[in-house]
Amino acid sequence: MRLANAGVYAVTVTNSFGSAFSSNATLTIIDTLDHFAWGAIPSPRFANHPFGVSIRAMDSINQVFTNFAGSGMLTAPGDMSLQPAISGNFAQGVWTGSLTVPQTFTNLILQANDGAGHIGLANSISIVPAPSLACPLRKLLARVLAR
Repeated sequence: MRLANAGVYAVTVTNSFGSAFSSNATLTIIDTLDHFAWGAIPSPRFANHPFGVSIRAMDSINQVFTNFAGSGMLTAPGDMSLQPAISGNFAQGVWTGSLTVPQTFTNLILQANDGAGHIGLANSISIVPAPSLACPLRKLLARVLAR
C-alpha cells in the first residue's frame, strides 16, 4: 500500500434483488522507511581525510521519514572498511557526520543499509591521494650548508 491510497472508502453492492450500501471505512497507511538518500558528495575527496556526509531516511513517496531513529551500515565495494562503518542514530530521519575512506578509488559509490533491505547509494566520487607538502627552501638550505 502507498500513502496515496489512504482515505475514506465505502462499498455499494448491487444484484438483481437491489443494492446495499456500506458505511464509510477509513484506510490509514502507516508510513515506513523505504530507502536512504545521500546528500551530494563533492568529488574528488582525499584518502584518509574525513569529509562530511548527510543521509536521509526516505518514505515511499520520497519524503523524509522523520520517525526513523536507527542507524545504518556504511559500506563500499569489496572489503574496503569505512570509518565509521555504522552511522550514528538518525535524528528526525537525518544523519549528518564525517566519513573517512582509507584508500584511493575511482568512481566509488558508497551505500547506506539498515540490514532490513532498505538501501541508498551515494553519487559516484573519486578518492585521491592527499597532497604532500614539500618545502623547496629546505632543499636549497641543505645544499647551501653542504658547501
